[in-house]
Order: sequence, then structure tokens, then C-alpha cells
Amino acid sequence: MLVDVPVDSPIMLDEVFGPILPVLEIDSIEAVIDWINDRPRPLGLYVFTEDEDVAERILEATDSGDACVNDCAIRPMVPELPFGGVGNSGMGKYHGRWGFEAFTNARGVLHHSAQIDPGVMYPPYAEHGLEHSSPRS
Repeated sequence: MLVDVPVDSPIMLDEVFGPILPVLEIDSIEAVIDWINDRPRPLGLYVFTEDEDVAERILEATDSGDACVNDCAIRPMVPELPFGGVGNSGMGKYHGRWGFEAFTNARGVLHHSAQIDPGVMYPPYAEHGLEHSSPRS
């Protein structure tokens, strides 16, 4: 854990993957929200607080790939939670079922019977006595 890291330090300018976690202490909830929103959206957002209202306020007012409250190591081990970024930190989610969905081409196919094909389904509708009427004021 790195504490009191200058915001222009190289560790603060890129995403961190590994056993290093820079920790910032910021004076107010609004300052935290502004600090996060003034930068590219992070891959992960970690909020440490015992106040649920503070955590919810920060999570609702910011955007990140993933988020965790009062932990920074267990979240990736929960296969039911997706992992992935948004914006600069990447697009899409994967991990467990999310990964299967992300890397699978789910193709929707509709089979329509040619036996029953009422012409009323196709324009021009006036030919079928379904002329468009303007909405009433």
C-alpha cells in the first residue's frame, strides 16, 4: 500500500495491476466525487468507509469498470460478479458467465411461417384499409 502518493506520480497516471495500491485520503465526499470524475474512468473504484450513505453517494455519482466497498482483493474471486472496464479502461465485461456471454456470439434467429403471411404486415397500409390518421389535439 502506498500512502500520501502525489497525484502526478507515475503510479497515479496508469492503471495498477498487482500488489500495489495507492491510497488517497480526501477531505470531503464531494471532493472525492470531483477527483474521480475529473479523470478517465477507472477500471476499479475502491471506497473505504463505514458509512453506507457515503459509499452509496460515491458509487451513484461516479462511473468505473468495477467497484468495491471496504475491500480490494476479494471482488475478483467472486465469479458471479463481472469484471471489466468502461471508457479508457476497456469495454465489456467478463468473468464467469459474463465472460461466456462476452466471448460468445449469441445469434437471435426468427423463423416465420410463409404459410400465413397477411399482407397487412407490409406497407402501403392504405391498400389494406389502414390509412394513417393524425393524432387528435
